[in-house]
Amino acid sequence: MARQWTAEQKAKQAALIRNWQPWQHSTGAKTEQGKANSAMNACKGYKRVKHRKIAKQIRTAKTMLDIVEKIERSNYAENPVLLNALMVLSKQLKS
Repeated sequence: MARQWTAEQKAKQAALIRNWQPWQHSTGAKTEQGKANSAMNACKGYKRVKHRKIAKQIRTAKTMLDIVEKIERSNYAENPVLLNALMVLSKQLKS
């Protein structure tokens, strides 16, 4: 549960922060490794999107492989339902 601040506590904390001025003391990364790490912060969102897309393509490929294996096992290569499902999934994998 969040802390419940009284009006008096808020005023006291605001005065302390104004005197303390923590924004004047923030320095950011100092080492080259720290600077490199913080420079990559903006890239995280893009990587997540890319990983989700790759994961979706892998799932689709696995589904396609299952369908192909079913077609091979059933010896019904001319089964229109299975062939149609394979075509739909191959279109999804390409997109």
